[in-house]
Amino acid sequence: MKTQMKFQKILALISLVTAALAVVLSLCFCSGVMNGIINYSTDYAGYDEYGVDNLYNFSQGVNNALVIVAIVFLLATVLLFAMGCNKRRNYYPTNYVAIGVYAAVAFAFAIFMVIACAMCLVYMGQIDFAAWKAYESEQEMGIGGELVYSHTQYYSRNCATLVLGILLSVVVIAEIVVWILNLVWKIKLMKGEKALLAQGVVESKAEMEVA
Repeated sequence: MKTQMKFQKILALISLVTAALAVVLSLCFCSGVMNGIINYSTDYAGYDEYGVDNLYNFSQGVNNALVIVAIVFLLATVLLFAMGCNKRRNYYPTNYVAIGVYAAVAFAFAIFMVIACAMCLVYMGQIDFAAWKAYESEQEMGIGGELVYSHTQYYSRNCATLVLGILLSVVVIAEIVVWILNLVWKIKLMKGEKALLAQGVVESKAEMEVA
């Protein structure tokens, strides 16, 4: 039982860190290419010259939802600690409920994140990066006679948050599986302890009768 209790404590801490990272990633979701395209969207430029509108509109809309889901995910993870799932020797109904809530919310977050990232990657493929880069590569003679860029540099193909989002989702799903296996392990150990205690009571009664 000691090994299992140590394991559940470590698992709870890892889950808390993962949930916190989910919130941070959600807050930073619209970075890289999704930040660079803002100035070329119809909302800002008045027209969609490089085909960025689909990615811009989708990423901006889904970002707020991701933040909300990530915060709920973090609260569901905190619930594990509130119900003592990280330190209790024996689990009670509240522990089963807490783990169930965590698993459901974590799974919802992971699926939502994967879908959001996948759709962003699809819309990213619609952007004319060559034309965008060519436009920002235009140069002109500066005041000191040196060549300078004619336009502000926003160009980016950085999609790190999308890749990290998918990887984080895989980790979250893996943690759900581990929590379920941990629960099965816990139940088996609890049953074993109850059986030993029951056996001890029977032996004590037998000894008393003999005496």
